Amino acid sequence: MFYKEYGRTGKKVSFIGFGGMRFPKNDNGYDYDYCAKMIHEASRLGVNYFDTAPFYNDDKSEEIFGHAFKNMPNDFYVSTKCAAWKGSDLRSSLEKSLKRLNVEKINFFHIWCVMNMDDYEKRMAPGGPYEELQKAKTEGLVDHICISTHCTGDEIAKIAHQRKFDGILLGYNVLNYKYRQAGIKAAFETETAVVTMNPLGGGLI
Repeated sequence: MFYKEYGRTGKKVSFIGFGGMRFPKNDNGYDYDYCAKMIHEASRLGVNYFDTAPFYNDDKSEEIFGHAFKNMPNDFYVSTKCAAWKGSDLRSSLEKSLKRLNVEKINFFHIWCVMNMDDYEKRMAPGGPYEELQKAKTEGLVDHICISTHCTGDEIAKIAHQRKFDGILLGYNVLNYKYRQAGIKAAFETETAVVTMNPLGGGLI
């Protein structure tokens, strides 16, 4: 496995991460032991970046990871998210995620699903999610404040140049790369980490 430094954080993450959005489901729901074996095998192969979110897999993804994290073969980093617009709602979501993931802190916590600059400004307003995450960071509950976005490349560039986030999670693949290229360039210029989601376009590629 190859590793790369996550922006300016000093943490080295695997080139390939493990996304927790599409665990297999059978007639009885999710087999946590079976799903944990998938996570453990990825860890054995060198993956150390594991990404999830509330509501993935019928709101079971964080619980599945928490089950797996009880007995991981190697050290790992965990990423999760929250789409709340209120700081108090983000705090509740963070505390729930910590409990379900069975960890003492979230390494990469994302303000989730930012769609445009108006949306972004609401998340950054006083008393909102960003301010709440800053508090959580001082408490040791979050290592790095990140953003997950579907904004255009130019919008992502504006966000990156504000240097408010350690990392940006965005959709990037052969179908849409031109749409996000300005954002990728700005992230490089500001030493902001980039993690790409949907590299295969959700199965279209």
